[in-house]
Amino acid sequence: MTDIAWTEATTHLFAGNETDFNTTDTPHQWYDVILDITHSKFRELTEWYAIPGTAVLGIIGNVASAFILHKQCSMRRNTARLHGILLGVDSVYLALVLAFTQLRHHGIPGQRHHIEAMQYFTMFLNLFQYLGFWLLYVAATDAYRHFNSFRKATSLPKLRHTPRNLVLVIVSALLLHIPFVPNLRMVIWRFDLEPHDPCTIPIENHWNYVVDDVQRSDLFYILYFMLAVYLFSYLLPFFFLGCRDKDILDLVQTMQERQNLPLVGLQAGHSAFLVAALCNITLFCYVPKFSLMTFKLFEFAIHYMHWSLDRFLFINEIANLLLVVRAAVYFPVTLKYSPYSRRILWQVICRRCPLTYDLKTIPIIHVEEV
Repeated sequence: MTDIAWTEATTHLFAGNETDFNTTDTPHQWYDVILDITHSKFRELTEWYAIPGTAVLGIIGNVASAFILHKQCSMRRNTARLHGILLGVDSVYLALVLAFTQLRHHGIPGQRHHIEAMQYFTMFLNLFQYLGFWLLYVAATDAYRHFNSFRKATSLPKLRHTPRNLVLVIVSALLLHIPFVPNLRMVIWRFDLEPHDPCTIPIENHWNYVVDDVQRSDLFYILYFMLAVYLFSYLLPFFFLGCRDKDILDLVQTMQERQNLPLVGLQAGHSAFLVAALCNITLFCYVPKFSLMTFKLFEFAIHYMHWSLDRFLFINEIANLLLVVRAAVYFPVTLKYSPYSRRILWQVICRRCPLTYDLKTIPIIHVEEV
């Protein structure tokens, strides 16, 4: 089912005309009409209110987290710098999502056909979503390495080269498929250009095209692009982040069992457990979109069909919202797992001094070698 059917159903609904169910011949057609109308209302609710509202709250929370991160000295300088970069990338991503939702409904002033401009805008939005996921993995690796420095692990020197190798992988992946995103999407969408806006929100990663009108060579290019996006934006980061999250949680549990110490007494435990919580939330938010992309990829590769996500309309909208929520959870997670952040925030609200905590003033329980 295409966006044209969605637009027609929405037009009838907004015009106040009741849907003529007498024209439908089978219960299956009734189901399609009801599904179109319900999905159009649900999509309006998520894209007009839920996603922009979450983006605004996320930007405010990230700015507050950056301020708290700047004031507290309980975190190492390199770790604080890495978390600051992560907050900056997530904030830019949320700002681009907010701007895209507004441009999608109101259009670009002075341009009637703004499809090509929206494609380049989509490229930057996907790029920051892509970088945010991998930067979280780098932060998790840094936290694991710092927390693991208490025990002289033999595998520790290998972790030093992980960020450098990861940067090489990211740059290689970007050079492979990011420069071809706008042109390739224009090739796909030239078969489905209608007076209505054919642009879907970019985090859907769903393209409308008619298989019969696409040449066989174009199908392989589309399949290559989908494989590249799926591999570097979903499969690899999901796998690596899950493994690193498990390593951090296992290490924290081992430290607590052998030393019989609470997590609050570990200096490196705050940043490690904070990153582990962020990883858990990120993995949870990416599961719906990861599953939908898997179904779509296999369906396209096997059957060459163009209605992959039509049976998962509501799940797709919820998955889009969860991707935005993922970039907006740093502030509540920081307040949950960092007592120093709560103290700094409370002193800022009450206008009390000092606003900075030094490592010398923080009670630290030193962990022995395991």
